[in-house]
Amino acid sequence: MRGAGEQSRAEWLESQGIELSAEEELPEDPYMARERWRGVRPPARQRPREDRLRRFLEYDGKVLA
Repeated sequence: MRGAGEQSRAEWLESQGIELSAEEELPEDPYMARERWRGVRPPARQRPREDRLRRFLEYDGKVLA
């Protein structure tokens, strides 16, 4: 996307017979990419829910040595 100044400059260059190449995307700035990912945290690991009732019933009546 060209701004107003760039558009008038492009029109002037074309009126002078100078062909312009197609507009290109700006390359990604490594610093900005690193800063963008700095605040992103990976999701917390899901630990299996400790089922105390199941464990109680499983070991109920058993003597642990």
